[in-house]
This record gives sequence, C-alpha cells and structure tokens, in this order.
Amino acid sequence: MSLKPALGLEAVRQMEKYKNHPIFKRALKDTNDVPGGLRHGSHWLPFGRYLTDKLREIFNVTGDLDPYIRSLSLKYLKNKDNYLQSLLDEDAQRVKQIENRFKIFSNSTL
Repeated sequence: MSLKPALGLEAVRQMEKYKNHPIFKRALKDTNDVPGGLRHGSHWLPFGRYLTDKLREIFNVTGDLDPYIRSLSLKYLKNKDNYLQSLLDEDAQRVKQIENRFKIFSNSTL
C-alpha cells in the first residue's frame, strides 16, 4: 500500500481524453469495466483500488461482477426451473474422476 495513495490521480485524469478512442471504447464495452492497469513497454503497471474507482467515476462505469459470478447468474437465468440439476450435470465428469481416484488409492497398500 502506498503512503501517497493519489500519486497517479493526475495521470488517470489525463486518460479521459482517450474516452472516444475506438480501442478504448471497445475495451470498455467488452469488459464493462475500466482497465486494470497500463502497459508501458514490457512492464504492466496495475492500478490500485483508489485509481480504479476514480477511473470508474470519470468514465461513468459501475464495474462488472466477477466473471465466475456472472457466468453462474447467466446459467441461473437460462435454467431457472432445473438450475441445481444443470450444475450437477456440469460437474458429473469431475465427480466421476474424483470417485475413481479415491477407489484406486483406497485399495492400494503401502
């Protein structure tokens, strides 16, 4: 954690001029959130929570849910009637693998 949390705030405010840039507009549209940082050459410079919140204020973006939670909510909306069964069916192969692994290792002797 930085001792000067608003150190990059002026640089973030300068990003507002890229609001109408086609690549930036597409990135905002695809992720429904602001970028997580800047790439400078081969270095990735991540934004902290404070700067990310300020960027969201500048670009009027609320930020999206975690992708995993978003995928679960989309599955729920698609399969409202049998949501639990669809989740169980999705994990059926993984459950079989775990059960088989348990059988193999529980029968072996050391």
